[in-house]
Amino acid sequence: MFDPGLLSAFTNGRLHAVEHMADRLARGYDGWREDTVTDILCQRTAPYVKSIQFNIFQEGRNGLDWLCWWRDRTGRCFGSLVQAKSLKREKNRWTAGFDQHNKQGLQLDLLLASASRFRLPALYMLYTGTPEYRTGLECKKHTEPACQRCERAGVSVVSALAVEYLAARLPAHELAVDSFRRATPWEDLVDPTLPAGRLSAPSLHDYIGACSDRLRGFLTDTQVGASEIAKRIFSPVHGMRVAQFSALIAEPVDTEDNMVFTDLPNDRGHFKEPYFVHMLQGLRTGLPQYVRHAEQGRAVPAWVSESLAGIVIIDI
Repeated sequence: MFDPGLLSAFTNGRLHAVEHMADRLARGYDGWREDTVTDILCQRTAPYVKSIQFNIFQEGRNGLDWLCWWRDRTGRCFGSLVQAKSLKREKNRWTAGFDQHNKQGLQLDLLLASASRFRLPALYMLYTGTPEYRTGLECKKHTEPACQRCERAGVSVVSALAVEYLAARLPAHELAVDSFRRATPWEDLVDPTLPAGRLSAPSLHDYIGACSDRLRGFLTDTQVGASEIAKRIFSPVHGMRVAQFSALIAEPVDTEDNMVFTDLPNDRGHFKEPYFVHMLQGLRTGLPQYVRHAEQGRAVPAWVSESLAGIVIIDI
């Protein structure tokens, strides 16, 4: 399914990232810099992860950090916009900075707006420290005495679309806790023993788009490579949508030619925007030209370099 060394590389990256976070706390600091943790992750997962840095000062204006592309051996890829956030304890409450504002507005809104511009899903990378730091905060599938998921959760991923949905319904401290519990440990995305499996889709049999059979196959059949990464990231959001119990809107909406799904259901449930489109528009038949140029060391358009801290390419 994935390169055999990928999981080991991701584990190595997480261990060094968590070690840095623990060291900061041991030295009396109240947290860590997200960009430093991101650098450690990239350095410790090479050569599987390649980072191309642009401008680290763009987060405040645009609400995003990195553009991340997963690429498999066939050339198929899955892209997303990723913003790093740290889980912090403030007295007896947890926060993750999802409610941060700047002169342009709420960073969460800016992140989703930028995702629409890039036509990619928006994700948060959560840096949450050690299990000891998170004492009293357990993952959604917690097991005793030693929970592997909690151990891995020091670096986790959660959809910004899911966070936006929860933010409208929860106070900030509950939002951080719920988002942590719904997040997927970074390593779980590439663990061959933890496939996304079969996803249910009520009423999807009514979908009549050109890609209807392919979409049903994506949900129900075993996937590989970039398609499996897309499915693992899509799965938690899809689970939230199924639990909303409102009717699925099966009308098709067109996407773009280089997307694997050239049409997707225009269903949003209670999310801010159609979730099939938002999450699966990142699944492409190949890397965009500006990503290929960045990888080759060539110039990229200003609208790309001025909007991002950089690009990460993960070979799976």
